[in-house]
Amino acid sequence: MRMICSIDQAKVFVALLTDNYLLSPICLGEVIRFRRRMESGLKPEPILLPVLAGLSDVGRKDWRIEPVLAQYHYTDISERQWAVDRMTALLVRIQKAL
Repeated sequence: MRMICSIDQAKVFVALLTDNYLLSPICLGEVIRFRRRMESGLKPEPILLPVLAGLSDVGRKDWRIEPVLAQYHYTDISERQWAVDRMTALLVRIQKAL
């Protein structure tokens, strides 16, 4: 019996990418599972919104995350001075998607 998890039902997935995120097989599994849904041709297409929060240059080049950053528009909230404005813009994108 296949279990359905929330990631299989989500319209929008906000992945908060940190260096610790890369150390979690569960977190990485969720982003990979969501990307597979996106690539399956589902309509309406699910939306992946990566949010970088202190992700190092090494983390950005990680083979599992680099394709996500290359393919999808991401928001970087690492610098506090821009975090509120960028999170507001992200919330607007989510609201439009729903």
